[in-house]
Amino acid sequence: MDEHIRLPEAWAGWEIEELIGSGSYGDVYRAGCDAEQAAVKIICIPSNDGEAAAIRHEYPEKEDQVKYYQNMVGGILAEIRALETLKDNVNVVALQDYAVEEDTDALRWRIYIRMELLTSFTDYLTLHQMDEKEVLRLGVSIANALADCESRGILHRDIKPENIMVKDDGRV
Repeated sequence: MDEHIRLPEAWAGWEIEELIGSGSYGDVYRAGCDAEQAAVKIICIPSNDGEAAAIRHEYPEKEDQVKYYQNMVGGILAEIRALETLKDNVNVVALQDYAVEEDTDALRWRIYIRMELLTSFTDYLTLHQMDEKEVLRLGVSIANALADCESRGILHRDIKPENIMVKDDGRV
């Protein structure tokens, strides 16, 4: 495990255990605290030195760079707040906590999102044969989540098997 990954001080006792996924916006890790497990997504802004160099080139003034990055952070925080509004939907991943760390000297932000630990649908399929009843349940579950999103003015924009998760009890 990458030893330099640390979690926010407010999450005392939580430790990164292993990388379980990577996406365009960050990496997702399995984390533990005593007997509790969770998924922790870490989003770095900028995501790498190349992105930082491109932004410096496009926005030579530091204040413009700060505004650009603050808009990015604000957009992600808006998505987190939207997820919080869906907390009562059993077909939407449960958000446990989040934190934002800002390094103003280096113009870097880290956003930590802790959520319930679920199994990816693609991993679930390797262990479970789905019958017609389960396929229908899958479709209804996804439709339920998307209908709830739509009723709150939320557009998902990235529905794909990799973004479908399964709970321990089989709920999608």
